[in-house]
Amino acid sequence: MGYVAREVIPSVLGSAAVAVFPYQDTLITRSKQSVKLLELMAAGCAIVASDVGDVPAVLGPAGRLVATDNPERFAESTAVLLADMSGRMTLGAAAQERVRSHFSIPAIVDRLTEAYAEHGVTGR
Repeated sequence: MGYVAREVIPSVLGSAAVAVFPYQDTLITRSKQSVKLLELMAAGCAIVASDVGDVPAVLGPAGRLVATDNPERFAESTAVLLADMSGRMTLGAAAQERVRSHFSIPAIVDRLTEAYAEHGVTGR
């Protein structure tokens, strides 16, 4: 595909029937949060992802998680979603809603405000 301009990335990602997000289980993948996963979710992709690191916490019930050492299950989960348009649409919508409710700037500001308030810190 080559270079893709930043402003068209959401539509390119959103055009995928299923996004496959395999990760190896390493110290690095266990300790990082992927912006790419959030971008796929925001684009409304149905996602099959490795069950490693923060991926389960980020994706939650809005995608399919597969053990990293099971390529057959990865392929099977992907094939099932490819054959199930309704399931893909449901997961894609759930992924978009999860990004809005958990990872958008307003959602993060709300959580930070609550955390500060719990520790007695108030606004200016």
